[in-house]
Amino acid sequence: MSTIIGIAFLIATACMHHAMLMVATSVVPERLRHSRLLPIVVFSLLAVIHTLQIAAGALLFIALHHGLWTDAFGGSF
Repeated sequence: MSTIIGIAFLIATACMHHAMLMVATSVVPERLRHSRLLPIVVFSLLAVIHTLQIAAGALLFIALHHGLWTDAFGGSF
């Protein structure tokens, strides 16, 4: 069971990283696309999206452990 969850996490991580890059490059305003600030803007957007991804991953981790292993974390949830 843990192997299946691990493989699902790897696939989800690869998809999320691809989506992060696509979103970060597509939401850049047109006036910044040919600017020297483009790398700063894209990497800033990637940092924000990656922070959200880490938070979502932590919540998913807690939810899976709570659902599959009811005494996880000392049963404090």
